[in-house]
This record gives sequence, C-alpha cells and structure tokens, in this order.
Amino acid sequence: MWFVFGILAILFAILNVVLTFKGKKVLIVGFISMAFTCCTLCACYSAEAKWVVEQNWGALEDVMPTMSKMLWGCTMASIVINGLCLISQTVVGAFKNRKSNKDHV
Repeated sequence: MWFVFGILAILFAILNVVLTFKGKKVLIVGFISMAFTCCTLCACYSAEAKWVVEQNWGALEDVMPTMSKMLWGCTMASIVINGLCLISQTVVGAFKNRKSNKDHV
C-alpha cells in the first residue's frame, strides 16, 4: 500500500509543478501530494510495526536500512517541490498585484 501512496504523491507533485509553470494557482494539488506523502510514511511504518509484532527480524534487517533512507529522501523532495511551487505562486501573485497597482496609478 505504501508503494501506491508513494506513486500518487510523486504524480501529484509533478502535476503541481506542471500547473505552477502554466501559471495556474491550484493549492489543492500540493495539499494532496503532501497528504499522500504522509500516507506513504504511515503505511510503511504500519508494515514495519507488523513485522515487529510477528518478530520477523529478517524482514526488518533487509528492508529498514534502505527504506529509511529512501523515505527520508522522498519526504524531503516532496516538501521542497511542493514548497517551491507554493512560494513561486505566492511571489508571482504578489508581483502581479504590484504591477496591476502601478498600472492604475
């Protein structure tokens, strides 16, 4: 399940970037991307907790070192991508407002 959530988070992050470059102000797409990122982390944690309960130490030893680094990297990438899109939308919006105010004067 975590894999599906991760793919959806990536797809919505890409959609957020595309829409930002097209000049569309769609904040919900960034929110959905971050929500799927959170769901990915929770689903992965749930799977690992299940392995602990089942005392499946082999699975934890095999998966955790790699997954931990991958989850940190994907989470940071999601935060940066969605944050940059949000900041660029805010900056472009402020610039347009300033420009339109100068035109009215």
